[in-house]
Amino acid sequence: MNHRERMAAVLAGQRPDRVPVGMWYHYSPDFTAEQAAEAHFAFVRRVDLDMIKIMYDADYFLDQKIEKVSDWYKIKPLGTASPFYRKQRDILRSLAKRGEGEYPIWMTMFGAFKLAVMATSDAMVMAHAAEDPKALCAGVSAIADGLCQWADGYLSEGADGIFYSAQFGEVGRFDKETWEGLVKPWDLKVLSVAEETGGKYNVLHLCGEPEYGYKVHIDRFAAYPGAMVNWAVYPNHYEIERGRDLFDRPILGGLDNHGVMARGSEQEVRQAVYELLDRYGTENYALGADCSIESKDCEGRIRMAVEAVKDYCGTGR
Repeated sequence: MNHRERMAAVLAGQRPDRVPVGMWYHYSPDFTAEQAAEAHFAFVRRVDLDMIKIMYDADYFLDQKIEKVSDWYKIKPLGTASPFYRKQRDILRSLAKRGEGEYPIWMTMFGAFKLAVMATSDAMVMAHAAEDPKALCAGVSAIADGLCQWADGYLSEGADGIFYSAQFGEVGRFDKETWEGLVKPWDLKVLSVAEETGGKYNVLHLCGEPEYGYKVHIDRFAAYPGAMVNWAVYPNHYEIERGRDLFDRPILGGLDNHGVMARGSEQEVRQAVYELLDRYGTENYALGADCSIESKDCEGRIRMAVEAVKDYCGTGR
C-alpha cells in the first residue's frame, strides 16, 4: 500500500498493510507559503509519515478592534479574501503539486473561539463571555462563518480533510450548559462543511490549553463528527480503549508529546510503540501523539517510531 491507500483503509475500517503514522511540529511563522510547503514536504519525506498535516503557524486579526463587549456585534466574517486564508491555500496548492496524490492532506483549522482569543486575549474572551454572552456569540458566529468559507475553499483546492482543533472544552473553563450554548454550535457549524462535501472528512483533535493542564472534557465531544479522533491521552488519563468505546471510530494517537516523544531514547520510543500496538492492535488505529511535538530533536524520535511500526508490522524498512 502507498500512504494514501494505507490511510484510506484505516478510515474505511479495513486492515492496512501496517499501522499508519502521523506526527508533527510547528514551523516558523516567518516562512513564505513556498518555504512552509517545502518544510512540510521535506519533513514528511524524511521520516516517512503517511499523511501531510498543514500546520497553522500564523496570527489572526479581526476587522474591528475589540475594546468593549458590544464591539463583538461589529465583527464581519473574514472569508477567502483574508491573507490568513490565502497563505494556507498557497501552502496547500504547493503541497498538492509536490505530493501528486501520494499522501492525504489535512488542513489544520482552529475553532472560532480560539481565533477570537488569538485576535484579543483569553482573559478578554472569558470576561466578555461572563459579561454578555450574546454579544460575544455574535462575533464568534461571524468568525465561524468565515471559517466555513475557508474550509470549503481548502477542500475545493485539494485538501482531503480538515484537522479540526476543538478547544474551549477544558476542565475548569465552562460548565457543560454554558459550553453547549457558547462553543459547541460554532464547532459543529465549521465541521459540517467537510461532512456535507462528498469524499471529504474531518479529523477531530480535542485540544486543551496549558493553563488548564491540557485537560479536556473528552465525553462532551462524543457526538461531534469526524472520521478519526485524536486527544491528549496522558494529561487526561483517558486511555484509547475508553476513546474507542466513546467514539466508535478510528483513533489517532497514543504517544506522549511531552514525554517519550520529547526526550525518550531510541529504545524507549521503540518500547512505547510496541506496547501500544500490543495493546490496541493494528486495525482502526493510526499511531500519533497527544499533540504537536516541540522538542528540537523530535524528528529523530518520530523517525524511530515509524521504523518501530514497520518492524512490528513486518513491512520492513
